[in-house]
Amino acid sequence: MKNPTNAFFLLLAVIFSGCWSKTEQEQQQITKGDQKQQSKASFNAQNSDKKAIAIADSAIQAMGGEQAWHNTRYLQWNFFGKRELLWDKNTDRVKIYVPQENLTIHVDLVADTGNVFQDGEITNERDSVEQYLQKGEQMWANDSYWLIIPFKLKDHGVQLSYMGDDTLDNGQKADVIEVTFNKVGFTPQNKYHVYIDQDRHLVRKWAYFQKADQSEPSMVTPWADYERYGDLLLSSKRGKLEISELAVFDSLPAGVFAKAGPYRQ
Repeated sequence: MKNPTNAFFLLLAVIFSGCWSKTEQEQQQITKGDQKQQSKASFNAQNSDKKAIAIADSAIQAMGGEQAWHNTRYLQWNFFGKRELLWDKNTDRVKIYVPQENLTIHVDLVADTGNVFQDGEITNERDSVEQYLQKGEQMWANDSYWLIIPFKLKDHGVQLSYMGDDTLDNGQKADVIEVTFNKVGFTPQNKYHVYIDQDRHLVRKWAYFQKADQSEPSMVTPWADYERYGDLLLSSKRGKLEISELAVFDSLPAGVFAKAGPYRQ
């Protein structure tokens, strides 16, 4: 019998490899310049149905609301023990530390610039730095989705469809919305079914489809253990795995995004 945790990380590796190696056609459709411009555009409600939008709005509100999300400056989290992330939402800078490799990646998500530290020493080789910056951007895109999907449901290019209601394992009723992507992001071929409970309007489960035309999901993961961080309500448990070291900061010491290693208070 396969170890479910190993199988889970094997699937994550497949997801990440899919993120990091786009086909030539996808590269033509989704250039970095397009992504930056699209990220500033508003949600296109015309491609989504009204009920799905209303349910997405209820989930956003349940997790603190758009104003609380807008006012949150810094987010920190550890992605399943694999890497630590520190994100400045105001400037779209992210610091990623991979402890197994003693690797630090600083990325400016808008300017596509940054620096890389290996074993505490800055790396100056241009090709290597560019490769790591791209991987860092893709790590952030993936890992932030696992943390804050409700606040991503109305990003540009996202299309929402109402799939009906369903019953969760604990007997709760949940509304199910389908999330697809119109030529945006690193993996526009993905699809998600997000289960939002009808009582508290929180995400309780999602089903991930590697291809939008799949009839069965590649992975189903529960969302649990909601707690308040700053003005946000965030979930840390994903089945047997955990997003740990969750924290929200209003301010940080100068130079945090220029140093090697993880941030520690």
